[in-house]
Amino acid sequence: AFASSTDATAQRDALRKAGFNAFTDTVPGPHGALTRVRVGPVLTRAEADALKAKLKDAGKDGMVRPHP
Repeated sequence: AFASSTDATAQRDALRKAGFNAFTDTVPGPHGALTRVRVGPVLTRAEADALKAKLKDAGKDGMVRPHP
């Protein structure tokens, strides 16, 4: 999550350029709004784990979370 929506958008755009289906959402944080960068969604946990591995291969870290 980014405190700067500009930074989050840049990360989203870089992920899209790398071929990922990336999007952002904004949530309240303890010190103001945070913009999260998400990739997906996928249907199964196995697909989510595979997507996480692809992100890691691309030099990005992440966690598997349910899609709202």
